[in-house]
Amino acid sequence: MKNPTTKTVMTLILAPALALSLGACSGQSNTTESSSPAEAATTSSAPEATTGGDFSATIDGEPFTIDQPIVACGTEDGMTTVHAASTTTTASSFTVTLDENGQVAMINAGREGESVLSFIDVGGIGHAEATVDGSTYTVTGEAPAEVATDPSVPLRSFEMTATCG
Repeated sequence: MKNPTTKTVMTLILAPALALSLGACSGQSNTTESSSPAEAATTSSAPEATTGGDFSATIDGEPFTIDQPIVACGTEDGMTTVHAASTTTTASSFTVTLDENGQVAMINAGREGESVLSFIDVGGIGHAEATVDGSTYTVTGEAPAEVATDPSVPLRSFEMTATCG
């Protein structure tokens, strides 16, 4: 997992399973020590996550393909991440993060160590819009190939559609 976004998505997917596993490990011990009441614990809900689904994308009108893609979708702290990645040894992925208002906060697409598309909303370079229809996310816009600070950098048009499983 070289990509930080991949780590985030995998965390969203694995956190509920880990929480269930740790809960199953709890039990009573055979100690004779008295114990005092525990302080009230705060709880937070586990992130919602799904895997499976469909993915398609174009960049500059050309198909952006991912070999045997799997789509992982998760929501945590109001942020929704839709991540498509190859299930083969080919390192290719397309990730979109939406903020709590459904606005595109970040896009990152790449393959085999090459950044193909990179958008960060606060950068002011490029634009992206998202529509959500049930579990289907469609994101369109223009963005540079790499994170850029120069507003004259060439932009690439793109469209991505992913359906979460």
